[in-house]
Amino acid sequence: LGTSVNDLPAASGISTYPNPFTEGITVRTDDGLPMRVILYDPQGKLIHDKVLTGETHIVLSGHAQGAYTAFFWKEAERIHRFTLTKQ
Repeated sequence: LGTSVNDLPAASGISTYPNPFTEGITVRTDDGLPMRVILYDPQGKLIHDKVLTGETHIVLSGHAQGAYTAFFWKEAERIHRFTLTKQ
């Protein structure tokens, strides 16, 4: 199941921007329901694991450049896996 970046909001109700990013990302849910966001850095180290509601900015300025992997969960179901690039 592949979902492009452009299809992400329509498919899941999640917006993540900017991508690529330099200082951090903003994550927003269209329905405002709690969502768990898990981020891994380019080395695969867990750097963020929190439940968010609505719109939240995640500061990533102290982390390395490269490809980050984000997982979004609602309730007990993973709804999307997403790659973000830090420049």
